[in-house]
Parts: sequence; structure tokens; C-alpha cells
Amino acid sequence: MQSSRSRIVVLAAVVVVGLVVGGAFLWWRGGDTPSEVSLADAVAATSSTAAGTATTAGGSGAVTAGLDGTWTVRTGDGVFVGFRIDEELAGVGGKNVVGRTPGVTGSLTLTGKTISGLVVEADLTRIDTDSSQRTNALRTRGLQTNTYPTATFRQTSPLDLTEAPTAGATVRTAIVGELTVHGVTRAVTVPVEAKLDAGLAVVVIPPFEVRLADFGIDKPLVPGRVLSIADVAVFEAQLQLTR
Repeated sequence: MQSSRSRIVVLAAVVVVGLVVGGAFLWWRGGDTPSEVSLADAVAATSSTAAGTATTAGGSGAVTAGLDGTWTVRTGDGVFVGFRIDEELAGVGGKNVVGRTPGVTGSLTLTGKTISGLVVEADLTRIDTDSSQRTNALRTRGLQTNTYPTATFRQTSPLDLTEAPTAGATVRTAIVGELTVHGVTRAVTVPVEAKLDAGLAVVVIPPFEVRLADFGIDKPLVPGRVLSIADVAVFEAQLQLTR
């Protein structure tokens, strides 16, 4: 009887330890990885909003002609700046980690076929990942968002498109500018895709690579948990701009 009770106690202890360790592990590992941004998905997700925000003239419902003017990033669902990076977790293997912040501001000016003055600023203190433990770690390690709370892309020279965009047009181009992350500024060329309408522009920055070392970012490895982290992160963004 005593031996049977001992086995039950040991078995119960093993189960409890397994649940605790497994729970902590899943807490770090997190959930499913969001898909990479795409213009088609972004447009589909905001199509109903776009229809309701088109600029009208004289209350008649006629769409205002032309797209010239200053376009400003608006906040809300479907607007974010983020990163992707591969890491290796103990006992699991590779994982693609995604972090995104909805705290985005910015603007650009469109004059005929010229895009100028593009500025996008992201509040990195609002970054969220699929693990609260990982998110909290980024405050003092890696991106160190407590010390470097913002990331900024600033266009450094006007971009002339081949022709002036019209309502309903899709624009795919690349903009030269400066990216500031972790207190370091580097020259970059950022890919940009946009679907334009009179009242709402859906803009995505498809994934583009950034080397951590170029911005002085140390890898936040965790002994026994996070075994390795890639040298290159991927930045991406999904924005909505109103005129």
C-alpha cells in the first residue's frame, strides 16, 4: 500500500512539474505567426472603410478630382509597423518571431507624379509579440525600447513616378531615405506598394532586410531557451493614409 501511494505521489509530482514547465515554455514560444504583409490583403481588409471615407465635393457624392495634397497616416485597425526575425528555441527548433506596434504616425506629399516628404514614425514601446515574456524583454534588451522608444523612416529626396497616379491606381516603387532604429541612422531604400483612391490610400512596406549589427542591436539570447537569433531582421509596415 505504501509503495502504491508513493508511486501516485511521484506521478502527481511529475504531472505538476510537466504542466508548469510546459506552460512556461508555451508562454515563451507563443502562438501562431501572422502572415507577411501584402497589398492585396491590406486592400481587402480596408475596402469597406475606403468606400466610406472617399472625399466628396459639395455634398453631391461626386469624388473630388485629383490626388494631389498631403496624406496623413491614420490610426486604427490594420495599421502597424513591425519586424520579423528567426530564432531557435530549445526543444522546438526554428520559429519566426513577429513584433508589431499600432503606434504609427506620418505623412507624405503627392504633387502630380512626385512623392516627397515621406516620414513614418513608430512608437516601439507599444510593440507586441506572441509572448508577453519576449515583449517585456525587448524593453531592456535587443531593441531596448525603454531607451530607444521610436523608429523613424524619413525620405531624403523626392521620387518621380513614371506618371501621375489616378484614383484606383496601384503604385509599386522604392523610396530612398534614412532609417533610424536603436539610436542609429542608416541610409536605406524602402520598397513601397500602394492602392490609391480619392479619400484613402492603403500603403504597405513589403518585408525588407535589416542587419542587427548595422544598428548596434545585440541579440537577446536566453540561455537554455532562446539558443540562436538571426543576424538579419525583416521590417514591414501596413498603413492607411487620408488626404
